Order: sequence, then structure tokens, then C-alpha cells
Amino acid sequence: MALTIRAVKPTDLSVKLSLDGNLDTETVAGFEQEIQRLLADPLQTVVLDLEELHFVSSVGLGALMKLRATLSRNKTELITINLPPQIEKVLEVMRLVPVMNVFENVEELDDYLKKVQEKVIDENT
Repeated sequence: MALTIRAVKPTDLSVKLSLDGNLDTETVAGFEQEIQRLLADPLQTVVLDLEELHFVSSVGLGALMKLRATLSRNKTELITINLPPQIEKVLEVMRLVPVMNVFENVEELDDYLKKVQEKVIDENT
């Protein structure tokens, strides 16, 4: 199965990537090329929406970890939302869930972002 990557830039400093299909040996090169293209511009946040990701292989996991490491070096936050049960289980088995910022859905992410911003406002007043 192919992998479709939809990129939406809600702001100049953030991008939301939605993956649809499989992230495996056949599709990882296209995923990495799209990531390189998107990272040509500075970003503060990358939101990875995995709702339509059906399968991830070890090569796909490697690409996700490489993305996480690259973003960390660039001081860019990686947020993952809408994990399908099978993908969440793979991340748990590989002990990657606590390492990644994972949110159940967009609403949970928005609640988190609201709290972060309120904390900063409170600290500066």
C-alpha cells in the first residue's frame, strides 16, 4: 500500500503532516524526502497526524525516530495525534510512547497548548 502525505501549514512556524497508508520499506524514501523539503524552512512545531496510518515497519519506525532526533536538534517540537490502536501498540512495545508527545486527538492537543500558553502568561505577569 502506498503512503499519502498531506502537509498543512497553519502558521509559518508550524506544519501538520497527515499520513495515510503504510510507512514501510516501499514508502520511507518518499516520507524522508517530504520531511527534508518541509524542514528547509525553520519550524517550531511539527504535528504528526497518524489517524490514517495503517502499518509501520521497523524501517518506518526508524524514519520516525530520525525525524524526532532531527527536530530535537533544531529545537522543533514533535507532537503526535490520533494514533490508531495498532500503531500505538507498536510504539508501546518499542517503548517510544513516553519519548514522543502523543495526544489522543486535536482537542486534547489544543487543551495542552492552552495550558502551556496560560502558564507562560502567568509567569510573565
